[in-house]
Amino acid sequence: MLDNIDAYLDDLRRYEPAKVLEYFVNMLMTSLFSIKNPGFNEEREWRFVYHESASSHLHHDIVVVDGIPQVIYKLPLSSPSAPQTGVPLEEALEEIIIGPSQYAEVIELAFVRMLDELGISNAAERVSKSNIPLR
Repeated sequence: MLDNIDAYLDDLRRYEPAKVLEYFVNMLMTSLFSIKNPGFNEEREWRFVYHESASSHLHHDIVVVDGIPQVIYKLPLSSPSAPQTGVPLEEALEEIIIGPSQYAEVIELAFVRMLDELGISNAAERVSKSNIPLR
């Protein structure tokens, strides 16, 4: 990356330093959230990285998780039972893999039931538990 900065330094100087820094920080944050532990390599997942900005379009709620209030952003989805505008869950969802947990079986049953209730086909085949042992 440093070689590229050096090679394109004249081009970068045409932009406001604050804008260059903002782009760099966004790139760095996206890279950090994309790093994955090699132990989870068999789980080919998609990760959504969302950065709040003045042009934010995602709806959000304040939700208390384990006693800690947090801002939760919601990606609009549609399903056969709720065909509102949004990403079609039936097409977007290939598989849900439950990470290592003491309650993996209970979590698996809950996801299968939720997908069934949403009208997603083959719900039980789309949910599985990770082979990574609980540490």
